[in-house]
Amino acid sequence: MQRPLVGWRDSPQGQEYETRSLGISLNELIERNVSEDPPVTEAPISDQELEQIVQDSVDYFESGIEQERQFLDWIGLQEDALVYGFREVDFNAEFLPLHLYEGWTFSIEDMAKLGIENVTYNSDNEYPSLLLTIERNVIVFEVP
Repeated sequence: MQRPLVGWRDSPQGQEYETRSLGISLNELIERNVSEDPPVTEAPISDQELEQIVQDSVDYFESGIEQERQFLDWIGLQEDALVYGFREVDFNAEFLPLHLYEGWTFSIEDMAKLGIENVTYNSDNEYPSLLLTIERNVIVFEVP
């Protein structure tokens, strides 16, 4: 039986945190990612094509970041819920390489601190239980 879990993995804003932690721009991050894992094409990608792919990706992420912020503002949810796993310095949490995990979660009480309310968990076990986090391969963050 699979147990339910409310979890997060990434968001467009996660790219902002990744670039900050690496000390590079969004353009540089995308260019690096495309160079390391280029699209499959019959011919090598020209510099001009790479530049266009990078610019299209930057536009996509910037648009997604703005839309996400507007949506979160509209529903009254703190953006921290979506990017908590990337904010090592702000929350004094040990930064773990999230690519090794499926994502992160919070206790029900900590979800409420972030604006996620009326969450119920019908079980005799604590949420999230150690077994649940191991099964789902998630990190549990505490919100101060």
